[in-house]
Amino acid sequence: MAALLALALAGCGGGGESSSAGGDTSGTVRNAPAHSEQDVIDALQLTSDNGISYTDPNGCEVAVVLIGKNTVNLYSGAGDTVATNPAGDVGVKVVSNDPSCASKLAAGLKGL
Repeated sequence: MAALLALALAGCGGGGESSSAGGDTSGTVRNAPAHSEQDVIDALQLTSDNGISYTDPNGCEVAVVLIGKNTVNLYSGAGDTVATNPAGDVGVKVVSNDPSCASKLAAGLKGL
């Protein structure tokens, strides 16, 4: 009976000999964002006087730099004015009263 139980347990995959739990060791990070917050800041030439919000050279105010499609979708789905790159994987939350700011900022993100 004990031999049968040992044989049954051996077939359950309990041994870790072929496990790849260690992950990818190639040095690449899976699902890493294609662009960083600094990439967006540089592309839009954003500056900050207070460390809380940013302003572009046109005077358009940005409250948040958005990295990743999920974050972009979260803000736009909440009704915030969001300017994104064509892929929609980076963007900014626009807080300027000027309605043209969203399109100006989106144009600045086209290269990302």
